[in-house]
Order: sequence, then C-alpha cells, then structure tokens
Amino acid sequence: MKTWAPVVVFLLVIPLTCLGDEPDPSYKQLVDEVLELTGALKIGEQMSGFVVGEIVKALQSADSDFPARGYELLESEVNLTIKEAMESGSLNELMYPIYAKYLDASDLEAMIRFYSTKEGRKIANILPQMTQEGMIAGQRWGAALGPQIAQRV
Repeated sequence: MKTWAPVVVFLLVIPLTCLGDEPDPSYKQLVDEVLELTGALKIGEQMSGFVVGEIVKALQSADSDFPARGYELLESEVNLTIKEAMESGSLNELMYPIYAKYLDASDLEAMIRFYSTKEGRKIANILPQMTQEGMIAGQRWGAALGPQIAQRV
C-alpha cells in the first residue's frame, strides 16, 4: 500500500498543476472521442482492480483477522465508487487541460483517424492488458532492484 501512495498523490496532484484556460466544447468532444477510441478509460477500471488488490494485500499482512466479507465489501465499494466517478465524466474534465497543453485539435483528429482503423482498434483493444502486464513487470523489476539499492546505500 505504501508503494502506491506516491502514485495516488501523483495522479491526484499533477492534473491540478496543469489547469489553465478551459478548452472549448468542440475540443472537449475530440478529447472524449480519443479517450473512448483508445480505451483510456478502461485502463482506469483496471487500475481500480489493481488498487483493490494492493489494499487487500496490505490489510491481510497487517490484520489477519479481517473478515472475508470485509474484503468483498471493500472490492465492491472501491469498484462502484470508481465506476460512478468514471461515468460522471469527472476524469475527462481533468484530462481536457492536459490534452490541451500538449495536443491541438489537428493532433486529436489524427489520433481519431488512426484509432478508427483496424490497426488502431487492435492497439486500443490490447493496450489495457499490455499496461496491466507492464505494471506487474515494473513492480517485479523494482522489487528485484531493492537488494541492489540497499547494498549501495
């Protein structure tokens, strides 16, 4: 759980530092389409499952008497909370200024053209699984570096 604290802080704070001028509605519509076509919002759902897993691991190591029903409720409530937040569009609202900082409308239109192709749809479909596997690989890699870092320090 402690290893996720910096990630959660990063995900919550960084969007706030990027807030600037409000993009116009047509730009927002392009961002919404890119987010939908790329499956970016599905990655958020996967992150929910990963976060629940990490919380459960932390609770299990800290309190072996935690009731099994508590884990079920925890998973259910975390997933429901994230689902409701995703459906509200609140994440999209945070994404608009970030996209606007780096991409103009023509960039988004090019992304939409690409992700509307067979190859783009393939990438969008496999990207969440690749991201999940990459997170697991990165976690293993970081854990393997721990002893080396401890030896140097």
